[in-house]
Amino acid sequence: MPTHRLISLSALLTSLAVAPGCAFSPEETDAESTDEDAAPLTFTATPALGSPILVRDPAVASTVTIQGKLTRLSIGRASTTGQNGGNRYFVTGSDHKLQEVEISATVAAQAGGFDAILGRAVAVTGSTYSARGGLVATQLTAPASAVASLASLVSGSTTGDKRWLLIPCSFTDLANPTPHTRAYFEGLMGNTRPGLGDYWSTASHGRLSIETTVLDWQSMPNPASFYNLQTSSEKLDDLVNDCLSAAFVGGANVFDFDGFALAFSHNLENQVVAGTLQTPERTHGFSVLSPVEFSHQASVARAMGAGIDLTYSGTAALRFDSPWDVMSQGFALSPSGLSCSSLTASFGCGAVFPAAEHTALAGWLTPSQILSVPTNSSATADLDFVGTPPLPGHHGVIRVPIDATHYYTIEARKQSASTYDAGVPRSSLVIHRMDVSPLPDEPTAQQITESATRLRLVEAPAPGVTTWNGGSRLTVSFTPQATGYRVIVDRLPPPPPPPPEPEPEPEPLDCWDRCRGPAYKCAQICGDT
Repeated sequence: MPTHRLISLSALLTSLAVAPGCAFSPEETDAESTDEDAAPLTFTATPALGSPILVRDPAVASTVTIQGKLTRLSIGRASTTGQNGGNRYFVTGSDHKLQEVEISATVAAQAGGFDAILGRAVAVTGSTYSARGGLVATQLTAPASAVASLASLVSGSTTGDKRWLLIPCSFTDLANPTPHTRAYFEGLMGNTRPGLGDYWSTASHGRLSIETTVLDWQSMPNPASFYNLQTSSEKLDDLVNDCLSAAFVGGANVFDFDGFALAFSHNLENQVVAGTLQTPERTHGFSVLSPVEFSHQASVARAMGAGIDLTYSGTAALRFDSPWDVMSQGFALSPSGLSCSSLTASFGCGAVFPAAEHTALAGWLTPSQILSVPTNSSATADLDFVGTPPLPGHHGVIRVPIDATHYYTIEARKQSASTYDAGVPRSSLVIHRMDVSPLPDEPTAQQITESATRLRLVEAPAPGVTTWNGGSRLTVSFTPQATGYRVIVDRLPPPPPPPPEPEPEPEPLDCWDRCRGPAYKCAQICGDT
């Protein structure tokens, strides 16, 4: 399955925002900050409370060795500013603190490469630090027993029964330290519509079940002023570490869960971070949310989508512009307010369903429910609405290959108040263009293992339009049915032109036509005929 674009954790506070530029503010819950004069969040060089002593000053040149298990943080594609990076690696000690290490592919090769050592016990040695505070490794060792394939880690994040943990973390030195009750979060994550347990069960046709445990508010060990003094390169590290540590102190083993979300009581510089965290135990869904985000069911849905290995979508790497996909503009928030077209009674913006290709890639459709129409062929299919299991003999998505790295997908969407797709623009056949080629600014092949995948909205035919021409030798025509659309995809070459009609044989000339003499001579020759 295509994986997420990988991004440096230090860049997250400036690259993965839905509403960037907000600092901590006591009572802010709207998409746009009301405290324009608030100081931006920054980090100091002081280690987080309870973390091992690790000098992060690049000027210090003493040799340091960190021991623990190697953890990788992989974050979904950047959403607004274009700052991108590769994987970020950490050594996780027995206290579950994440200490960053900068490891080149050359150094990793000393112990068999990243895939061999990920999630295994390692010793990392170095004497200098990167600008963002990570120990730059010059030597990496691992016991022989640590060599194992990445495939040994828990996978299958999109199917089966999954356990998530929501950790609300509070800055008790600020006003309104508990902007929502525990009951609010339990409803938001629950299995009754529009709770996200019900949302993902419905979107996956019952193939993914998520049960979420919600903790009480955990007090951050440091006041907001501590984090406000830090530099951006380290701020998120300490926020995440301190929130997780508070949960551990409270008796919750975060890494026993398949996914977890950190919900902070006040808005951060950027409002949402989402992706996966690979630990020695498994691959976890991961998100960091501000009130402006967890006040909306749709925003949390997209963050969870990144954590269960769905990819963001849009016509470009930093553009969310498909209203037909929860991983794109299907719910988008803007600095000036909501741009979603579906509001829930209790949880703000409601998420539309994921695009059908997400459903296919996630394993929520069986192979027989996915139809491919290659060049020089045609097909007629009954295409059922996204969000409903296809009926026997029907399909959930149609794929139309273009070349080695591009293909169209065709899906049916129904705007209905009785489904999560109440917020799509209208009922329509929707055509996306899939791009599975590496993005132009993709990290090197040593840093990622799979190409980033983008869904690009091509066209949603207007009401009354029943034929779409996708260029040379591709025509899609469709008619509505009770469960979706009857779709005809025609990729056959045009028939050859008929052969030219033969020129008619000239009628034979009679005697008078052939005669070239004077009339009296022709009369003598031809007579009256």
